[in-house]
Amino acid sequence: MNLFLILLLSLPGSVSVAAASGLSLFIKDSMIERLVPRMVHFSAGALLGATFLGRLPAAARSIGERHVFSYVLAGVFGFFFLEKFM
Repeated sequence: MNLFLILLLSLPGSVSVAAASGLSLFIKDSMIERLVPRMVHFSAGALLGATFLGRLPAAARSIGERHVFSYVLAGVFGFFFLEKFM
């Protein structure tokens, strides 16, 4: 029953991905060249963000909440300034 439910619920996602890739055949190449880097950046950021947020509770249990969140804040500010100056 669970397997059937998983397959049933994953079907709309699979169909929508197939439809989106099929529709990309009708989009101009210049628009695709503009959209692909943005989509890649978004997907990479989403994967890294999900992984990072998923690991925060384990790190907080390991070394303490105060240390983890101070490191996170320092990292966010560090990358912000690094991006602004590069």
